[in-house]
Amino acid sequence: MERQPQFQKQSKVSFLFLIVIRRIPLLTEDFLKQQSSMPIFVFHIPWTVAKDGVREYFGQFDIVRRCSLPFDRETGFHKGLCWVEFSSAEAVSNALQNGTHITEGVKLLVQINEHPNRRIADNS
Repeated sequence: MERQPQFQKQSKVSFLFLIVIRRIPLLTEDFLKQQSSMPIFVFHIPWTVAKDGVREYFGQFDIVRRCSLPFDRETGFHKGLCWVEFSSAEAVSNALQNGTHITEGVKLLVQINEHPNRRIADNS
């Protein structure tokens, strides 16, 4: 019966330890900021407003990190709803507390995204 050298066991353990450590995100300020910003969901966007218009409007609150405005493949128009993600949680709070949002004479409905895992892919 052959014995395995002890150093091989240690190297396997060290290798597994490195794999586990690399999968744990570093808790840097940037990482915490990314997690604290939750996207908002915007309804009733007029079909005449493009994604740049949505970015410009919500840019008054802070930097817009992502703006996702899905299009209908059959009609070619956007669906009138949008996800907007800001660079800070304060911007989300400011956008929600602003009251009424009006773009091109249409009142937008703005709320916190209740299902962040269901958000569509970013098409910035």
